[in-house]
Amino acid sequence: MKQVTDSQGNRYMVDQEGAILTDAATAPLSGRPHASVENVDYYYNKFGTLLGGGQKSDAIFMGTEILDLPPDTKKLQTLQYAISLSMTRLMDINSLNSQVPFVRHEQKGTVVYRNRQLQFELSYPAEFTVEDHFAGAPGQMTFAFLGINVGKLAGDPVPVAVAVTAQRIKTTFDDNIIEALANILTRRGVALKPMETALRAEGKQYKGSRTVMDRTYSEETIFLPNPKGNIACTVSFMCSDEHYKEYYPQFAAIVKSLRIGAIPPLKYVTEAPAGL
Repeated sequence: MKQVTDSQGNRYMVDQEGAILTDAATAPLSGRPHASVENVDYYYNKFGTLLGGGQKSDAIFMGTEILDLPPDTKKLQTLQYAISLSMTRLMDINSLNSQVPFVRHEQKGTVVYRNRQLQFELSYPAEFTVEDHFAGAPGQMTFAFLGINVGKLAGDPVPVAVAVTAQRIKTTFDDNIIEALANILTRRGVALKPMETALRAEGKQYKGSRTVMDRTYSEETIFLPNPKGNIACTVSFMCSDEHYKEYYPQFAAIVKSLRIGAIPPLKYVTEAPAGL
């Protein structure tokens, strides 16, 4: 046996014939690398180990990530079929789509995040760290928050961060913006003013600044509507002024990657790939 570290930093044992051995250590929804095409053998093995070790919820999350990968190869199609056979014994596909709050997977160093309940999808570099919060009963999510730390600057009290939120609203899109701007002023003391040009034509973008420990921080927030009308998305960027231009492209890339609207539901693979 020898220890292997893959391209995502996962560590596991491999025998002389190349068989992977993982353990049943917890694999939470957040705070770890996510299933990827490049390292799918590890994640498939980990799914089985988690399931066999009684870590049902962690196994479901990992199995869902594998199902969410693009089925571009025969190998991946085969593994997704095997995952589906196991997952159908745990819950039906409708329950899976309602019980799993969101899904992530990794493609060539980029993480794809999909939230089917609040109908949005985005991507960001895998090296960024992310904090998640969400609210609402299973299948009835009302709020989702992603705090994406894109950098930690020496001497700064806060990291360079992008915050992405989506929530169900009971007011109009414009009234929601008014309420959100008031909350930002109350909670952070930042008065955001409208910008003439937004990163996306359908959005409304605002900018402001504040001083923390003798340093000036700028903040931009763009509000984006959902076609259904009862969901609103916001993306905010916070950074010290001297590094604003350096990190702004990261914010712009996330905003432009954001897909808003219904995302096709997860599906189980019910037929074995040809030749299997």
